[in-house]
Amino acid sequence: MRTNILLCILSIAVISDSCQPKIVPASSVSNYVNQIIRDAQGNPDLYGQTTEEGLQQAPFSNWYLPQYNSYTPDSSVLAALRPELRNKTMQIFMATWCGDSKREVPRMLKLLHLCGVPPTAIGIINTGRGDHDYKQSPTHEERGKNIHRVPTFIVYQNGKEINRIVESPVQSLEKDLLSILHREAYVPKYLGAAWMLQWHSHADWQQHEHDSTILAGDLKKLVLNRSELDGLGKVQLSLQEINKALFTLKLNLMLFPEEPLALRSFSKALLRKGDTVAANHYLEKAERYARQ
Repeated sequence: MRTNILLCILSIAVISDSCQPKIVPASSVSNYVNQIIRDAQGNPDLYGQTTEEGLQQAPFSNWYLPQYNSYTPDSSVLAALRPELRNKTMQIFMATWCGDSKREVPRMLKLLHLCGVPPTAIGIINTGRGDHDYKQSPTHEERGKNIHRVPTFIVYQNGKEINRIVESPVQSLEKDLLSILHREAYVPKYLGAAWMLQWHSHADWQQHEHDSTILAGDLKKLVLNRSELDGLGKVQLSLQEINKALFTLKLNLMLFPEEPLALRSFSKALLRKGDTVAANHYLEKAERYARQ
């Protein structure tokens, strides 16, 4: 009986996440700028292409303005950044529901303003949080760009990516940005997820699934925390890449075998695959560890 109840709860979670109601003004997708959507609880979020004015409107101004006004970049680094930022553009993938975005995006925008970067050189894209649009925008500017954490700040020259800052800086926003513009060997955070994306880019990756123990050993040296591969797996599920998600979440479970988060996510992926027996097995394990 408990087995059926747990599985029913998980099934409802999958359905409700993918069917979250959204309030979107009637307009063509191409006109989505500063659009506000609402989740099932009525919480507002910006969705899709966004301007700085959009971030400065209530309720987003409640966190945007304090972070913007309180941030003081290193002036000596700013002086070096100004000439380097000429003829560069930046694309910012963020989410107004994300704590890291609320902290880092206002700071980055202030940094760019102080360096004289015009608004036309900055693109801001807000992404969704539901099962069907997790870390995606309605017009899918993220496609092909391996967005698995937000915020992600991508720096371009002549339309070609130089490098990116993922979620938060390694040193500081200004120092990281200067390292990128100087073409130094800058390595953003979340190497494990980047490694996994590279692995899945090979056409024959499924032929090597039996090497999961070896792969988990390699990933253990790279993965920052339990949420790194979990987040990537959720993005893959959102993109309907079920087999990739299962493999990513399986490896995460091998790294964190007693973590309820890892167990629940793997269970959810199995349910999406249609394996209800295995899904319930891992869900029960998750509940058991959660009670300990």
